[in-house]
Amino acid sequence: MPGINRIRNRRQEQEERINQQSSTPNQEIYLRDGDQVFVQPWCTGKDDVDDETGYLDEYFLYTWNVNTANAPRFTNLLAHPDVDNSAVPDVDGFDNPIRPRRKFAFWGYVTEIIHKDLTDRGRENGWEPVESAANGTRYRETVNDFKIISLGFGRADSVFNQLIEAFNDLGGDLSKGVIRVSRIGAGLETSYNIQSTAKQRAEVQPENVLPSIMEYLLERYSTAYQPSMNGNNGYSKVGAEVSLGETNDLLF
Repeated sequence: MPGINRIRNRRQEQEERINQQSSTPNQEIYLRDGDQVFVQPWCTGKDDVDDETGYLDEYFLYTWNVNTANAPRFTNLLAHPDVDNSAVPDVDGFDNPIRPRRKFAFWGYVTEIIHKDLTDRGRENGWEPVESAANGTRYRETVNDFKIISLGFGRADSVFNQLIEAFNDLGGDLSKGVIRVSRIGAGLETSYNIQSTAKQRAEVQPENVLPSIMEYLLERYSTAYQPSMNGNNGYSKVGAEVSLGETNDLLF
């Protein structure tokens, strides 16, 4: 069982990583097992529109463990011609080659997230209990803000194909409706589901012009974070920007 100093050091390390985050605030939604998010896409799915706005895009992202000696600490680095990838190891701690993972992301207006479990953050923020005959008690987090939904393509593009189905259900324009993105499972058993819904769109506009997906990614994931032996809790930055996420959300 860890003592006071160990717990304090871990907390200081966590705060340091947060303080070293990119100057671009994190805008992505991370789902846990049993969660579902309702989002009104701010992209259309049409090539001529989305090519101009950049609100729907695909990209490749490196993810690897920078702390193999202790609890995993994962970092991200965008695979892009303008990003130096020299910090990416050839293999991970298990000698598996590290390759960038293909993903897609889009901006959307998120109204709410329904959580399976009540977390400490949920208690602090007052998530509302929601009773369901089928699922029991769930917890509603009201968001009402523009966020980024980022997902892997899935095996044989299964997840992206669900976005295409939602696009077709909404008459060939994702921005005309509300979709639900849900997650089931954890680790290698994780699966995502995308469906159109009958929910009504909210008449909203962003306060400021949203950056394109690629502009956001370049700001947030263009510099890696890796361990060093400088005595600073065992970590240091490489460059000025840092990006870490939760292990279970980065890999699946």
